[in-house]
Amino acid sequence: MSTLNEPVPGTRIRRLVRSYAVGVAVLAVVSIAASTIIVRQAGRQRNATRHSNLAGRQRLLTQRLATEAFALVARAPASDDRFAAARAAALQWHLGFDRLRHGSVGADLSPPLASDLRALDSMRPTIERLDARLVALFASPTRAAIADSVKASADALTAQLDAYLAELDARHRRHVQLTQRLGIGFAVLLITLLGLEALLVFRPAIGALGSLMLDQEAIKVELYAKAEEMYAVTVQQEMQNDMLQSQQQTMLEQQEELMAQQATLIEQRDHLEARTTDLSRLTAILDATPDAVAVFSLTGDVLYANAAAELHLTQVRKRDWTHAAHLLTPASVRQLRDVAFPGAIRRGLWRGEATLRMRDGQVRTVVQTLIAHRAPDGRVATVSSLLQDITEQKSLQRKLAQDEARNRSIVEALAEGVIVQDDVGRIIQWNKGAERILGLSADQLTGRTSIDGSWRSIDALGQPLPGERHPISRSRLEGLSIDGEVMGIERGDGTRAWLSVNARPMPNSGQPGMPTAVATFTDITASVAVARELETLSVVARQSDHAIVMLDRAGMITWVNTAWETLAGYTLSEVQGRSPADFLHGTHTRPEVMAGIGNAIVAGERWNGEILHYRRDGAPYWIELNLTPSCDGSGTCTGFVGLARDITARRTADRERQQLAAAVAVTADGIAITGVSGALEFVNHAFARMHGHSATELLQTPWAALYEPEESRRLVRDAIPEVTHVGFWHGEATGRRQDGSLYPQELSLTLLPHGGLVAVARDISERKAGEERLKHISVRDELTSLYNRRGFLERADAMLRLSARQGMRCALFYGDLDAFKSVNDGFGHNAGDAALKAVSEILTATFRETDLVARIGGDEFTILAINVQPADVSLISERIEAAVAASNADRRDDSANAWHLGISLGVAYFDPEAPEDVEALLRTADARQYEQKRQRKAQHAQAA
Repeated sequence: MSTLNEPVPGTRIRRLVRSYAVGVAVLAVVSIAASTIIVRQAGRQRNATRHSNLAGRQRLLTQRLATEAFALVARAPASDDRFAAARAAALQWHLGFDRLRHGSVGADLSPPLASDLRALDSMRPTIERLDARLVALFASPTRAAIADSVKASADALTAQLDAYLAELDARHRRHVQLTQRLGIGFAVLLITLLGLEALLVFRPAIGALGSLMLDQEAIKVELYAKAEEMYAVTVQQEMQNDMLQSQQQTMLEQQEELMAQQATLIEQRDHLEARTTDLSRLTAILDATPDAVAVFSLTGDVLYANAAAELHLTQVRKRDWTHAAHLLTPASVRQLRDVAFPGAIRRGLWRGEATLRMRDGQVRTVVQTLIAHRAPDGRVATVSSLLQDITEQKSLQRKLAQDEARNRSIVEALAEGVIVQDDVGRIIQWNKGAERILGLSADQLTGRTSIDGSWRSIDALGQPLPGERHPISRSRLEGLSIDGEVMGIERGDGTRAWLSVNARPMPNSGQPGMPTAVATFTDITASVAVARELETLSVVARQSDHAIVMLDRAGMITWVNTAWETLAGYTLSEVQGRSPADFLHGTHTRPEVMAGIGNAIVAGERWNGEILHYRRDGAPYWIELNLTPSCDGSGTCTGFVGLARDITARRTADRERQQLAAAVAVTADGIAITGVSGALEFVNHAFARMHGHSATELLQTPWAALYEPEESRRLVRDAIPEVTHVGFWHGEATGRRQDGSLYPQELSLTLLPHGGLVAVARDISERKAGEERLKHISVRDELTSLYNRRGFLERADAMLRLSARQGMRCALFYGDLDAFKSVNDGFGHNAGDAALKAVSEILTATFRETDLVARIGGDEFTILAINVQPADVSLISERIEAAVAASNADRRDDSANAWHLGISLGVAYFDPEAPEDVEALLRTADARQYEQKRQRKAQHAQAA
């Protein structure tokens, strides 16, 4: 809240804006200056580096010149290639020296500094001596003394280039150091300026915004008070006006005014009662909460206390803040006095922990919240205190800490290995069991991930297992719970270990959305070795789809496989040492079959046949049993191996097939079965009769040949894909009889499990004929055979949508017969029907087949003509008038039928760019038809 000596909020904000603009400008200037200086310094460094590289290249070329000179002396007479190489090296040296001295635009190399130029000029005498020696050497290559002179000049020039390179390197280091110092200096300067900006601009700006909000709140309160005053004045003036008017009104009006005032008072009373109810509800809610809530004035008086707070206040002598504070411990009282109250008054809210002394002497830990409530003028009026007991939470936190320590001890004592991965897959925790099983030390486990190639992981099948597919990795990344997954790894000593792993994802409370995971594992290396040995010995028997039983020489069961257990419903432990006849044979097992098996066992011979067995639950099943004796090396029978195959389904299917064939043969629907090739393999009598063939003639006939080629292609296109995908299709088709006639049929196709189709067909010729009759009656007028109103609206709506898409204009004609009632009254209803038929024939002959002609009721006709322009309407009207006149002329000589035919037509146009519906066009055409009829009556009246 702003004080009296502070500037007004608008002035402070403008000043802060100017300060912010100045600060941003200073930061921008410093940043631009720093960037310019650093970029320029970087350019100097880059140029110095290029000069140094070029000077080093010149040094190498100098040594190459000396080498070429000695090569010319050593290989006398010298070849032309060697002279050319020496001259090329000399030319490259001079070109490089010119770039070094003058710079190069193409290579982005600036001219050297003055000190560098002087150093380069000092090399000229040495260069001139070297050039002279080279010229002499090229003229007389056999003189070794000249080569020695070239070597000496080259060495002198190399020494000068070395000194120049040393100077360039020293300068480059100075530039680098200067750039670093400038960067650090500018960074410190920018940080300092940002700190000053935050201290001098942002902090006052936040304070100014707070003051502005408080000032706005005060202004709002003041405006609200003024509005209430104005409202009171307005109400008073209105009451005075009412009083002046009431003097001129009757006693009845005075009574109505009193009733209105009474209603207003009742409404105000209801409003007050509603507010009282809300306050009572709020008080009840506060009384129901277990937290102590109290409101104090600044003088310390208790203005409100809920039920929980009242229990505490009963312990003090006086209901004020000073005495209530004695319920806290001395340390909490000091905190309340020195920290809580000042903080709540300054910021409006304070929250912290305190210690509360209860009536029974217990000390409870509470979270105390102080809320300062301000009056409209901004001053603190009251302070609310909320005490929330967290003693149980504190106790629970201590208990959780103890449980965590206890659980950690249990994990360390586990024989299983336990590891925990963080959100990126690193091992962050493990127990001693993990170190022992993995054969790794703590240093080797720390930070190791699943994708570490040294694990050399494999899955249960011996295939390489990538690190991201480890159980703990999948649990962490995919949120899966994995139990008992087997995998192999390489221990620290290089041996292979097989593990049974359980993995669970764990939420990462520090980083939501980044899960960790824990895995426990046991060493099952020995178990895997034993299991693989047993698996190798019994893999064929266990994986066989046939039920296998092994008997000893006496016919007692010694071993069965899983398929046999599934088939019989008994486990190996239940049947071991027992004879199959004791529990598998039953009432309907044939005795002769049982006797044959017993004789084969006694004789040690093979037996094969079918026998009825009973499962554990009493359900019968048929098996095909092949019993083979097992002999030792001497040929003595030591037992039997029985191979059983469940044939219950086959025998049941054979019986059901026989029953189904009998039922299908007499059904009224036509049924046919096709093979994979599409040829008919079975047809019943109804199917053959439906197509005019015998059942024998249709066998091996292609199913598609029973339809016209186009219909056959449609069925292949529409029905077969759905049958293949869904397994069933139902629809209608057009069949063909032997005499070539076509008929409608209802067709169902079902896909057989092993290929082929079941087709069920029904002749629906009579049903279709009835549907057509009903459809014709529903959309056609019975007298004229034109479309009726229903048929016209259905067809017209579709034709108008098509016209709108294709951009065609249309014309809708609407008309009725002139003086039709006089025809009925004067000549009878037969003459009226004849008039309606005559009009329908005229309209049908006048319009095209693509146009829609309808009688929509009584003597009312309508026509929708497609692709008609307004210029064509007059021609159509003339044709109708001519046809009506010709019809009247034909009846003129027949006194019994000398009725006069006339029709009035109104026209409405359909514009595809502004389309209207059929009903709107009918209303427009009807109005124009009545206008034409009115004009005709007026013309007849004038003619009379």
